[in-house]
Amino acid sequence: MHKRLKRIICAGTAALVWTLTCVTAWAGVDTAATFQVDSNSWKNWPAGPDIQGDTAVVMELETGAVLYNKGMDAQRYPASITKIMTAMLVLENCDLNGQVTMTETGMADAYSGSSNCLPKLGEVFSVEQCLQMIMIKSANDVSTQVAEYMSGSVQGFADRMNSRAAELGCQNTHFCNASGLENNDHYTSAHDMALIMREALKYDKFREILAMQNVTIPATNMSGERYYETHVQMMVPGNPYYYEGCFGGKTGYTDISKSTLVTCAQRDGITLIGVVMGGIDSNLICDDMKAVLDYGFQNFTKTDASYGCETISGGTAMLPQNVKLESLTAKAEETEEGTLVTYELSNQVVGSAVMTDENYAVFQEKRGVKDSGNQEGEAESESSVVTVSRPTEEKQISDSDEGQGSGTKLAVYIAIAILGILILGGVVLIFLGASKKNNRRKRRR
Repeated sequence: MHKRLKRIICAGTAALVWTLTCVTAWAGVDTAATFQVDSNSWKNWPAGPDIQGDTAVVMELETGAVLYNKGMDAQRYPASITKIMTAMLVLENCDLNGQVTMTETGMADAYSGSSNCLPKLGEVFSVEQCLQMIMIKSANDVSTQVAEYMSGSVQGFADRMNSRAAELGCQNTHFCNASGLENNDHYTSAHDMALIMREALKYDKFREILAMQNVTIPATNMSGERYYETHVQMMVPGNPYYYEGCFGGKTGYTDISKSTLVTCAQRDGITLIGVVMGGIDSNLICDDMKAVLDYGFQNFTKTDASYGCETISGGTAMLPQNVKLESLTAKAEETEEGTLVTYELSNQVVGSAVMTDENYAVFQEKRGVKDSGNQEGEAESESSVVTVSRPTEEKQISDSDEGQGSGTKLAVYIAIAILGILILGGVVLIFLGASKKNNRRKRRR
């Protein structure tokens, strides 16, 4: 009886441990989750389209304002849009004229069915040529090789990717490689990818490569010239999916991620970054992107929110067309650079400005508002007058744990259950052992 009970407990515990291992392996991304258009629930916000893609975001470049949000913080597998981060890191840390020699590391990713340039072992390219092949051809082999070239190993490069993502405020991103090839622990979010693209667009060379519709790589020490065309249909005039104003982007696809797409488009002085993840295919994701970009261009205007005050940086806000500037809430915060004024609508940041303390005082006067020093929890004014307040020193509670996916929570629940069963099993075994000893003592008597 006792032996049978022991076997049952051991077998059950082993089964649960195996289950936990399987669940944890996939806990980072819940690919079955569905999402609503979150921005449709924001007060005074125009209704946006419910696209077919799993998640999406539209961000205005200058202000960083999020105009459209469909599950933008949910973790998703990025596939080759990962290469935006790869290209940016290389631009920030490498000489464009540096020479990259193909080694076994890069050649390991040059296999059939993967997007590659199929270089030869020992073939040499310049760093700039590598960036062109990474962004236009989406070369996995070259991406892996530049990772080793810059950091000594793929893991070392991935560590740099994650550190850089954290610097940009990415809260739902973890990279494992430079190419975006499938890995259970390689994920990001639509919002994080928009933040990464926004940073990358600060570099003129990145913009130059991003805008290339095709590229010719000159002959190398081992091969003739190569010619590649962009995979981004929306930036090619004459293509059925061409989008006016689109000046660049990056596509991605794996069986797990499905189609992913990041694009940039400019119209009437407004530049929008669009990200769609989990698209049905490479064509329908373009329809999704067109819909969300049209929504952004047609429903929002960029407005001067400085009230004529000189700013160190910023000073504009993105407003829904039916909303007036006076409807914004302005919050001020002291920084090393100056006073940071953040403009909000429905608790969403729509713009900001940095100004000197002197200009900030003028800014307050022009808005007819005194620095009220409102304490946290005080109700905001419902009138057209904007409340300008300096934040308290109280530390804000981080919401970085939100959007982690139901898979992670499930793994936690299972871990707790297993721990409880292990404790219970231990207690039962101790009890059985004690009982067995008592029986032996009785027999001896």
